[in-house]
Amino acid sequence: MEVTKAKRRMILYALLALGTLLAVLLAVINGLNFTMAADDADRLTEHLIREGTVPPAQEKPGNFGPMGPGSPEMGFSLRYFTVRFVKGEPAEMKVFRLAAVTEEEAVEWAKSLKNGADDAAVGWTRGTYRYRVLKEGDTTLVTVIDQGREMLPAYRTLWISAAGWALALIAGFAILAASSGRIFGPIEEADRKQKQFLRSAENEFTVPLTVIAADTELLEKNCGSSEETQSMRRQLSKLFALSDELAGLRILEEDSGEKTRIDLSALLRETAETARPAFASRGLTLTVEAEEGVTLTGDAASVRRMLEELLSNAEKFSLTGAALRLTKEGERIVLEAVSDTDLPDQPAERIFDRFVRLENAAGKDGAGLGLTYVRDCVKGLQGRVSAAVAGGQFVLKALL
Repeated sequence: MEVTKAKRRMILYALLALGTLLAVLLAVINGLNFTMAADDADRLTEHLIREGTVPPAQEKPGNFGPMGPGSPEMGFSLRYFTVRFVKGEPAEMKVFRLAAVTEEEAVEWAKSLKNGADDAAVGWTRGTYRYRVLKEGDTTLVTVIDQGREMLPAYRTLWISAAGWALALIAGFAILAASSGRIFGPIEEADRKQKQFLRSAENEFTVPLTVIAADTELLEKNCGSSEETQSMRRQLSKLFALSDELAGLRILEEDSGEKTRIDLSALLRETAETARPAFASRGLTLTVEAEEGVTLTGDAASVRRMLEELLSNAEKFSLTGAALRLTKEGERIVLEAVSDTDLPDQPAERIFDRFVRLENAAGKDGAGLGLTYVRDCVKGLQGRVSAAVAGGQFVLKALL
């Protein structure tokens, strides 16, 4: 079965969520594994450096039975050495039970650990060796133990976890791809019906509205204009505007526009100048700050419409004025529309959904489709848009 672009995107999001969850879980497991191994080694070095002997076997083994630091075999299997320094100079090799280095090399190794350590320091050295430094007056003791055998299971678990994580993602992708029809079918069907509704609504609106408009004109011609015919014209104007918005959404979703290089800075200033009289008629201010030379690739008509919708939204709902800012931050274009409002502080992401209007939209023209167009246009430009009310300002921010 062919996997559509929408399905691929949803599969990617699902795999990202699965991969993140598995990565966190495996990171916790391996982190605990290495931490417990280090704690076991630290208990050993603490006993070795203070008592000078291997910890005695536990009469009652702990949760891990005869394994671990309290094992009866510990005295035979532990590989380590302890060097005593007096006034910074090697004075005595107290214990040497290690085959990987000679005694002379062990002394130099201990000296390097002593010189770079605090009064009581522990840590890893040469990968799988755990050391402890204890300084008391003029005397310094350095103990190093070989934890290679104990760390081997931890490293194996780490490699198995990484391989398991990769295999889980591959298996997850195969399962999601094979069952994508059942999983994503309802979502695609809902999207298809929504698009079909847009097409049907546009077609069903246009013909009767055109007839009503013609009849209204004929009625005024025969009987003269009246309050009723003027009201009809106002309502017709709203319905024609709604039909245009539906048509705009449909065209945008069909992605039929020709892609060209657009001077967004010039287009924003031009669109703002066209909208300025509408702001002035309501006593509102309009400020435009556009960085020079900001360009993008897209359908010029759709981008212009997007800017018009941003300005229209600001003109309808701002209390005293609005400001549009266009800047470049690295490779991203930032377009921000800020207007004052009496709405309470809140995330306002739902304003981008179709036919959604916030509390301050009562009595205002529109059907809740303008910002839906903005969202879909930004998405078509491979960007994202957000909305929020904070400190008496309504902020729409698009990253392109």
